[in-house]
Amino acid sequence: MKDQLSLLGIEFENVETLSFKKYYNNDGNLVDGKKIIKELFTRRNEIAHQSDRNHFNATKNDITKEYVRYNINAIKHFVETIHHYAVSKSNE
Repeated sequence: MKDQLSLLGIEFENVETLSFKKYYNNDGNLVDGKKIIKELFTRRNEIAHQSDRNHFNATKNDITKEYVRYNINAIKHFVETIHHYAVSKSNE
């Protein structure tokens, strides 16, 4: 993702920092944006390459409404930040 953003002249670190600087998890704790992105990619790979099963015992991974809502919101923040940077770059 860093390479793709770089092609647009956008630094990943800027997007990550701005996206999650005031982003809290369901427990009310401030989150680490890089950790969120890494977890999203990990989960995506589990779904796409392991049929959403645990690597060690092949049990199906659980997914809850709360998990889905939280991650949709995180992705939304991230995408909106990328869009903001892209529009800013196009106006330069």
